[in-house]
Amino acid sequence: MCQLVRSVTHRLFRKDELASDYISRYGTGSSKRFKAKRVTAVGAVALIAVAGFAGYAFANMVPVKDVQSIAGNRVVVPSAEMDIVRATWSIDPDKSLVTDVDLLIFPNASVWQLKLFQFFVQVSCLDETVTPPREFICSTGSTRAVLPSHWIGLRPLRIDLKTPINPETTEIHDLSFIVTDLNQVPQTSPALFVGAMPAQIQLAQGETKTIDVVVHGVRGVPAGTQVGLKIEGLPQGVSASFFDVFVTLQPFGSMSIPHAVGKLTLTADAKAPIGETDATITASAAGFPDDSSLAIIAVLLPAVQ
Repeated sequence: MCQLVRSVTHRLFRKDELASDYISRYGTGSSKRFKAKRVTAVGAVALIAVAGFAGYAFANMVPVKDVQSIAGNRVVVPSAEMDIVRATWSIDPDKSLVTDVDLLIFPNASVWQLKLFQFFVQVSCLDETVTPPREFICSTGSTRAVLPSHWIGLRPLRIDLKTPINPETTEIHDLSFIVTDLNQVPQTSPALFVGAMPAQIQLAQGETKTIDVVVHGVRGVPAGTQVGLKIEGLPQGVSASFFDVFVTLQPFGSMSIPHAVGKLTLTADAKAPIGETDATITASAAGFPDDSSLAIIAVLLPAVQ
């Protein structure tokens, strides 16, 4: 059954803000990524009409939760199967063009399945040469990804825009998402998938926490495979250690998908700087490609006693 997907209308940045704010900050060298400036949103949660989303026809839509939008809004959608944790613009500073949208996604279905997801984005802009300003679709983009529906951590996903946008001459108004489940998963090579559970961790200064790191083997990765685990990119003042840097895949569930659970202990120094960092967790096994996912580690002030 088709389901409409919730999205947010975002106020992003005005055309006259980019040259003074972003280009001066990032220079005119190679293409770099940056978060769009957080400013006040002008809309609330709204349902996207299928016919109004770039003229596409969508089936088997996946409920999406936009946890943190480009504009900094936080929106709760019950029973979401796909969380859009973060969205950032990617810009080519040589040409001052927004070329794609980078998403950080978190598949969050209740049942583990290997799925072929299709991601659509639609960017709306404002024509300010008329009164009142007219909203129009200035670019769209799409991509596909074969991913498990749960327990794989945070995954970066880049969606190229069909038409690059010049924010110095065009005011970007909002960004919408639609995610669909294409049902037919293509035959792929054997693969590992690794993810922290939870994938967003809060540590108070001086605190220690232990989390699970879950590994699955699909498409012919056999039970008994030994998988090495590592974590990189920790926040300053945070240390990490695995209970065992190697885990062994075992049959899991009725589908007998090989999986293993490792234990990762994180400790924040009492004077660790406050802030949020994307750490990378990697699984590797002989004969199979490595897999990596992200975990957001946030260091906070201790709770007041």
